[in-house]
Amino acid sequence: MCSCHEGISSESRAKSFRLANQAEAETNAANFDSASILIKGALALDPYNYVAYNDRAYIKMKQKKPSKEIIIDYKKALEIAPQYAIGTYSLANYYFEVGDYKNTIDFSNRYLSFQLSQQLDSVMLGHIYYILAKSEENTLQFDDAIIDFKKSIAIKPNDKFSHFELGECYYYGKTDIKNALKEFTNSLDIDATYYRAYIEREKCDRNSKPPLEIQAISDSINGYKYDTTTTMLNKSDSMNKVLEKFRKSINPEIGAAEVYYNTISSLYQPVKVLQQKLIYNLEANLNAIKQNNSFIVDIKYLQKLLDSILTDNAVLLKKLDNISEFDTTINFKRKLQVYQIKFRNFILNDLSKFIEILNSSNQYKFTTATNLLAPDAVLLHKKGDEFENAEDEFFDKYSLH
Repeated sequence: MCSCHEGISSESRAKSFRLANQAEAETNAANFDSASILIKGALALDPYNYVAYNDRAYIKMKQKKPSKEIIIDYKKALEIAPQYAIGTYSLANYYFEVGDYKNTIDFSNRYLSFQLSQQLDSVMLGHIYYILAKSEENTLQFDDAIIDFKKSIAIKPNDKFSHFELGECYYYGKTDIKNALKEFTNSLDIDATYYRAYIEREKCDRNSKPPLEIQAISDSINGYKYDTTTTMLNKSDSMNKVLEKFRKSINPEIGAAEVYYNTISSLYQPVKVLQQKLIYNLEANLNAIKQNNSFIVDIKYLQKLLDSILTDNAVLLKKLDNISEFDTTINFKRKLQVYQIKFRNFILNDLSKFIEILNSSNQYKFTTATNLLAPDAVLLHKKGDEFENAEDEFFDKYSLH
């Protein structure tokens, strides 16, 4: 405590602190104008009343005054009383509120240093460990964050948020799926409606060895079921992107696998859309003919679709040839190539005859057409399944969920 109160009578000081206490009561009742008047009176009696400066900062924060004004008052309180624990706590919280994580860490640690000389409130202590750890997480200091989240949990074992954030540290910072899964589960044991924990646990489910498929489906359903507002999720989305980027940077294999997957996926996507259109068109035509044998098929549209698919298919196969297989135990690229070659052969060998049958007046054309396509359609479907299974296996192996 500074000696700046010299020249101010003990009576004035006592009255000043009484006014500051009254201002706190008015502030708690959201009577900010009355509180401001009381603070002004307190500082007129004692311009070194550190409690009054701290309270004025809080009032300004509630009134949404400029950040600079608020910080000046908080710092003035600590300049007068450097060991003022509540003032240090208040400033650490304000920095956290405005997203200044560096200063949050600094003032949180100052507050924690008072444990050596003061009896600190356990609830406030648990909260400081939480915002300290969250700030460390947000600045990618995961080892420190894990330590401090554990300290927060030791004080507040039933805090779902601390368990959740600790899970995120394990998942994004350490790629420790087992401990991440445990902490997200702990969070859900405390609150079974906490949708963010379901969303994050689903990632762990899918990246577990072996994948926890049934729980993943359940977690996905519950995540959307309990998400009654997207405000929290949207607020955390940008930070999760940073964390996900970090997770991939500390495990280069994950990052490389994702680049490889995205490259192939971007090449395949336009072809996939056209091929799906073709399948829908064939099914629709066959169903229409089954209902009405005289139904006229739009041959021109069908032929145009086939020509586009053949062109894009040829480009895709050529580009795939120039990409090296990432993992020869899965052969993700090779299985896509085989599927696309089968699709091309299906078009060239079967569909010209298929169109001929559809365009005929044969009263048995539905049966004839389906019999023609059935053998190769079954084989094509099989190769498509093999490719999709390889895609799932690739995702699971390289934790891309």
